[in-house]
Amino acid sequence: PMLSILVAVRGKGESIAEFAGVVMANNTVYRRFAAFLTGQQQKMFAEVNALGAVEDITAYEVRYSLPEEFSDRL
Repeated sequence: PMLSILVAVRGKGESIAEFAGVVMANNTVYRRFAAFLTGQQQKMFAEVNALGAVEDITAYEVRYSLPEEFSDRL
C-alpha cells in the first residue's frame, strides 16, 4: 500500500513496478553508502581508543571521505 500511495502522490505517471525499481536502486546505494561510512567510523573509533593522552585525543581529526561513485548523489 505504501508504494501505491507514494506513486499516486508523486504524480509522475510511473507504475508501481517502475517506482519499486527506483526504490530498490536507492536502497542499494544507501546500503553501500552506509557501509562505507560505518567502516570509516569504526576505524576512527579504534584509532581514538588506541590513543593514550588527552592531548592526542583532542587533536585527533575526524575525517570522512566518499568514493567517486557517490559524488553525483550528494
